[in-house]
Amino acid sequence: MTGATPAGRVIALDNDIVLKASCYQSSSLLWRDVGPADSIGVLGAARFVVSKLIPRMELTASLDDILAELARILGRASVLEPTDDEAAFAAEIEVRASQNGQQLDSGESQLAAMVVLRSLDLLQTGDKRGIRALEVLLDAVAEMAPLSGRVMCLEQLVRRAVEQGSMTELRPSVCRERAVDTAMTMCFACHTPDLSADDVLSGLTSYIEDLRRHAPRVLVE
Repeated sequence: MTGATPAGRVIALDNDIVLKASCYQSSSLLWRDVGPADSIGVLGAARFVVSKLIPRMELTASLDDILAELARILGRASVLEPTDDEAAFAAEIEVRASQNGQQLDSGESQLAAMVVLRSLDLLQTGDKRGIRALEVLLDAVAEMAPLSGRVMCLEQLVRRAVEQGSMTELRPSVCRERAVDTAMTMCFACHTPDLSADDVLSGLTSYIEDLRRHAPRVLVE
């Protein structure tokens, strides 16, 4: 998809979300509510970037299985390539972020530009530093206003999956790959034999509310 917005919801995924969903082999749980009229989209570079990162990680599951999960995610995703206008806006976003003492990588800036200029429904990102930068940019760049309430962090995505009843499936996946994300490992209390879904939700909510203190406007409710 280049510059056009299809019918239904469009959810843009950053590379970090794609990477962790692949390592946890959990895409069917994390995007369970993505219907046939909806779509998830990834940057064109995601295929190359994520596939190169996976073999460098300390993983327990078979590399082939994890790469197969990545292929499943990419197989259901549309490719988001920025138009010239979106690329120019992304470059402006990065400059303004730097001027305001924030760091925003090129992938995040491109996705943010596409969410704003195409009116995409949601940006799901695992980059908390990037989320804080986007919050600051709401004041620094007037054109960023449409991003308000359209950013979802990894913990929010996982919390939604747990609320949908995926606790018993997600926890073994997260705890098998403890090196993938420290916050996830702590929220799922991987060293504790017995844990309720409410305990996991409490931990995830704590991380979300801590981030919300720094990014109250961009984070989705």
